[in-house]
Amino acid sequence: MIETNHHESVLFNESIEGLNIKSDGVYVDTTLGRCGHTKGILKNLGNSGKVIGLDQDMDAINYARINLPDPRLTTIHCNFSKLQDNLSQLNLLGKVDGILMDLGISSPQIDNADRGFSFNKDGALDMRMDQTQTVTAASWLRDSNETEIANALYQYGEEKRSRVIASTIKEYQKNNDLNSTLELANLISTVVRPGKKKHPATRSFQAIRIVINDELKKLSEALDQSIGALSTN
Repeated sequence: MIETNHHESVLFNESIEGLNIKSDGVYVDTTLGRCGHTKGILKNLGNSGKVIGLDQDMDAINYARINLPDPRLTTIHCNFSKLQDNLSQLNLLGKVDGILMDLGISSPQIDNADRGFSFNKDGALDMRMDQTQTVTAASWLRDSNETEIANALYQYGEEKRSRVIASTIKEYQKNNDLNSTLELANLISTVVRPGKKKHPATRSFQAIRIVINDELKKLSEALDQSIGALSTN
């Protein structure tokens, strides 16, 4: 599903200014999203400039192809951990003038209940940014043991109640399938007190999302590859 709601890019002006855009430069937006940053880059490029837009979410790629048909833009469906491979195929390795990474989850992903990222909307317990992946949040919670879940919640969400939450999840799964976001959020809410401005499930949902999408490993790989991708001129 492709929605057309307006999405405000984070730190837009600072990002565009920081790229120090040259009119004939080559730039990579590794998290294309709803094209906010890419539009800003294109606006500052001349006819010979190029933008390579990557995104692991096919919804974002389809959105760009429909809403931003610019000959200077090349869109590629991939995670930014595949940066080097894709630039090599385009003969652009070592020729890039700037790389942008807007990390984390996007508001369109949260707003779409079917994607399973929100603890405020009921949907399938999915959380895959790349929907071609096989492991979902539901399948990971089903197949992981209590210790694995507790460790993930603590490491990636800094959730102090991680062990209690993990125990509650596995106990619930003895007699029930855990397949929906509100089901999980409500379960967590039984053992975690709400904060003044934070839902009890906030940290746990963040941690599970990071695990499902292997976010930190892929970010590390992308940062390493960025060095070799950039031009030395």
